[in-house]
Amino acid sequence: MSGARKTVGLAPAAALILALTACGPGPTGVVTTTPPPTHAPAPTSGSPTASPTLTPTPSPTPAADPVLLAAGDIAQCSQEGDEATAAILAQHPDATVQTLGDNAYNSGTPRQFGCFDDSWGVALDRMHPALGGHDYMTEGAAGYFDYFKEALAPFAPTGTDPTQGWYAYDLGAWRIIVLNSICQHIGGCDADSPQVAWLKAEIQAHPTRCSLAVIHNPRFSSGRKGNKAEVQPLWDALQAGGVELVLSGDNHAYERLAPMTPTGKKSPSGIRQFVVGTGGARNYLFSEGEIHPNTEVGNDQTHGVLRLTLSADAYAWEFLPEASKTFTDSGTQTCH
Repeated sequence: MSGARKTVGLAPAAALILALTACGPGPTGVVTTTPPPTHAPAPTSGSPTASPTLTPTPSPTPAADPVLLAAGDIAQCSQEGDEATAAILAQHPDATVQTLGDNAYNSGTPRQFGCFDDSWGVALDRMHPALGGHDYMTEGAAGYFDYFKEALAPFAPTGTDPTQGWYAYDLGAWRIIVLNSICQHIGGCDADSPQVAWLKAEIQAHPTRCSLAVIHNPRFSSGRKGNKAEVQPLWDALQAGGVELVLSGDNHAYERLAPMTPTGKKSPSGIRQFVVGTGGARNYLFSEGEIHPNTEVGNDQTHGVLRLTLSADAYAWEFLPEASKTFTDSGTQTCH
């Protein structure tokens, strides 16, 4: 892969021209008189006076609900899956893009992020990243933090510090919370960890009807990766804060699970998890492990991107497959 991403900008311009005219005085020595006003005859019965026609002011067009495109486990220099999913990003130029970790394989080196740039770099100026374990295979996740330094700059210090790597942003009426589940690099993910303390304060400071979190390692999933109990304290805080969704990667497949409590009990007031490890790296098979009992839909044969349309009190999802495949999954849900 080769090539460099380029961006251009345009500056608008406007001009306003005003013309003024005036009349001079009348001729000297001429006396003029003002004639008495002429009164129009009163209207007679049966001759209504026409009223002026008023042009109604058009109502403003309501803004479209924002769209978030998300996937993890993305660029592998020896594979072409990331190019297939980058083509999906290009088809939705107005959507915000969220990565779900493991951005560049196998070790998140600067050269491997060059492969990421050759594909997903098409959307870098509208992208929010998240960390995965492969990003930390380069010390301090240096390739990740250097490549995404401009995207992360607004979220300093937590978003730009390799020992933290978490941040949050608004998208329409939604709050998006990006967490770091590579616990061994950030002082742990237990209940009294710095990240959980930050998360509780973040939820309290930004109350919203609808919100979602990004956690690379899935609390629940099927197949090779299974369930990651070490991130349960994050789920505990998210559940207590009424967060609606968690988006994960790590398992290289697509999976939609029913809303659950942090202990895995199905509940309408629980958190729904999407696992979208389909950004381009080689797929994992569900047959490599067990199927979670609360899995609603799964596919381990297709690269693609999850499309979320985020309205003020609900969300709609659709899995967008690579061009050569037909699998999809879609639905809508009101925020609890």
